Amino acid sequence: FWNRPHMSQATISQRQAAIQQALNSGNTVAALNVVLTNPPFGLTDENLRTADRKAVSLALSQFKKDADIQNAIANLDADQLDILMKYIYAGLSLGEYSKELLNWHAIVLTKAGNGSIVRTIADKVNTL
Repeated sequence: FWNRPHMSQATISQRQAAIQQALNSGNTVAALNVVLTNPPFGLTDENLRTADRKAVSLALSQFKKDADIQNAIANLDADQLDILMKYIYAGLSLGEYSKELLNWHAIVLTKAGNGSIVRTIADKVNTL
């Protein structure tokens, strides 16, 4: 169910704009919802991948308290937590917001369990 059709620059730009709009209004949870909706799996254009990863990393970095993160992920299902874990690893590969992303990792791991890490690393088809 995660395989998605080709995503264009326009689609990624729309995602970035929606994330930024939510952040500008102070609604980090809405930004997270954008992140988890129709993620651009399997992008082959490295510039588009990087742009999406940066937008998501910025959104995640705006959660300042552990309790805010815990509340934001409280009702996420296993698939959504796996998408989030994929984005955490993808964001860490950029070298930006590492402290914040490592904090997210610890909190998501607590909720999702070690299986989320295994699924994230083992999935070579639905990459971010």
